[in-house]
Amino acid sequence: MRFKTIVLKDELKGKTIIEKLQEKIWEDTDCAVAIMSADDKLNRTILNVRPNVLFEISYCLGYFDQLYVEDYENEIRPVVIVKEDKTYTPSDLNGIEVIEYSKANLVTKAYLTKIYLAIEERLELLFTQIKDYYKNN
Repeated sequence: MRFKTIVLKDELKGKTIIEKLQEKIWEDTDCAVAIMSADDKLNRTILNVRPNVLFEISYCLGYFDQLYVEDYENEIRPVVIVKEDKTYTPSDLNGIEVIEYSKANLVTKAYLTKIYLAIEERLELLFTQIKDYYKNN
């Protein structure tokens, strides 16, 4: 993608993930794209994202919510979730932009392109909203 990405595990060696998240989100980010994959089995049929990922999503939601609190009219929603179709989603995350994928389909280039374009389209819209927000404030 043309956007600068930050992968926390590759950043700021020697710090905890939450320290990395805090430092990077406060200084270097305008939005967050979170990957929710089905990594933990809750029971026979329900797969869940790792708890730390939910925590990090929630942290980003709270941070960006207070950052853009004045702009309820434009509903800037700077957290996008890319979610594996089998992953259980807590109801607290309803209303957040979700781009769903199937692990079985990730092997095809056409499907990967579809996911890529969906993320890029959402981020382009988001950056336009953010740019307009800063221009008007």
